[in-house]
Amino acid sequence: GSEMCIRDRYYHRYVVAFLVGPRTEVVLGVERLRTLDERKKAGETGVDTAEGEETAAKRLLDKLKVQYGTIIDAFLLDGLYADGPLFTKVVKELNYSAFVVLKNANQQPLKYAEEIFAKSEPDVVIDEPGQHEHVELWDIDNVTTMANYDGPVRVVKAVVTKTKPRPKPRLVKSRQQRRLEKRQAVLEQRQRVANGRTSQKEADTVEKPAPAEPPRESTTWCVAVIGKVSKKVTTRMVHRFIRGRWHIENTLFHQWVTQWNMDHVYRHTPNALMAVILIWAMAFNLMQYFLFCRLKRPRKSKDKTTIRHIVDVMRREVGALTAPIPWELVTGPD
Repeated sequence: GSEMCIRDRYYHRYVVAFLVGPRTEVVLGVERLRTLDERKKAGETGVDTAEGEETAAKRLLDKLKVQYGTIIDAFLLDGLYADGPLFTKVVKELNYSAFVVLKNANQQPLKYAEEIFAKSEPDVVIDEPGQHEHVELWDIDNVTTMANYDGPVRVVKAVVTKTKPRPKPRLVKSRQQRRLEKRQAVLEQRQRVANGRTSQKEADTVEKPAPAEPPRESTTWCVAVIGKVSKKVTTRMVHRFIRGRWHIENTLFHQWVTQWNMDHVYRHTPNALMAVILIWAMAFNLMQYFLFCRLKRPRKSKDKTTIRHIVDVMRREVGALTAPIPWELVTGPD
């Protein structure tokens, strides 16, 4: 018989700062969320839970200010960070700007902005044939309805409608399933002939009705723009910037989990965990710079060569070396 066993599962959470740019995208910083014991050892009093994501993010923002200064223009933040204390830290303390996703329609400043948007037409309308999208944008500035943030907020709303339906995923059917479907179609055809609804010839040439056109997909998102950049960027630029936030999910976390085995925990001590993830980040950054700066690979490659294929070729070439690489000839004299 089978035996049931109970195993502990460990979760280690991090906040990652990721540079989103037109040429390449790299990791700027990593901050780990502290456990309750670590918070107490650090001298925090009156705490009874582990650290939240926003607390670690504020600590990472302070480090980024020291390390990079004015190199950073603005931050793209998720809806978790749409609150007054974080707005104050970004704008008032660090003198940065930010694009923050707004999700809760019952909280300010989105509640006030939605009331205005409902009574007005879109400020900007964009048709993007390449993306098969129709975009409507609303824009309102100097919203001061937040009780815990002493500053103006610019709110932009976008309704993105697909002008071309998404292709349905191809279903791979087994040979047995195809045979069963074909046999079922033949039986239904014979039944129609037997009932006198149609002749055999008509049954062979019966046409199926054209499928109804699926409704167009629409998505809506809202974003708060704070800081000096709110006066400089256009509505179209806000739409473009906030879409760049998905690069964090697609380029970074998705690739790390599916290609870099980041979902596997190799160690559980704090120092070892941070060492492993920093080595990961360094290797990832080197790969990004090599592919997009050294090889000048376009962000959207026209050929079917994937990053995984390039890495496999490099690994085979390194394994085929018969002598050490003469680095002095490659890099030149010191």
